[in-house]
Amino acid sequence: MPFPSKTNQEMILAAATEIVEQDGIASLSMREIARRLELAPNALYHHFKGRDELEAEIAAEGFRQLSAAIKKAVQPGRGRSEAVGEEALIRTNHAYLKFARTRPALYQLMLRKHTLTPGLLAATVELQEYSRKLYDWMEPPEIIAEATFALFAMMHGIATLERDGMLEGDMKRDPSFAISALLAGLSQLAAAKKGAAKA
Repeated sequence: MPFPSKTNQEMILAAATEIVEQDGIASLSMREIARRLELAPNALYHHFKGRDELEAEIAAEGFRQLSAAIKKAVQPGRGRSEAVGEEALIRTNHAYLKFARTRPALYQLMLRKHTLTPGLLAATVELQEYSRKLYDWMEPPEIIAEATFALFAMMHGIATLERDGMLEGDMKRDPSFAISALLAGLSQLAAAKKGAAKA
């Protein structure tokens, strides 16, 4: 089978992502991607060294899409103003959960340990830097790292419990209250530590 000159990384990534989302991560293989694109399997290696690099680039695209969803949640639109402060964090975490709910296989792949390709590094740094700015209003600044970690851990925990069917019926809750309670608790803890340091 000849190597099609019009084949590119975007086409391969799109086919690979489709396999992951339709059939699960375990179904992803260079051979299956080649079959769907009507290519010889060796043709894929002109663009990716192997499955590890391909998975890393799928994850990178997932992080780019998650970044776009989070930015859209914060920005004004549909009769609402741009979110700031705690409201921005609530909106972004709702967007995070929506992404995890609607793209469960891609989300699961994104949070695996991958070969750190330039594309994956750039995508994760972009998301981290944008997310970090959403915490700039918090005082004192020392709690920002703790708040970032705590909220990520909580949202990932909720997403995982939902995926596993553990938050059905009476257990299903809007996470907004949990986010507000966590932020309030962190602020009080930071204030107490600051007061103790001055004593």
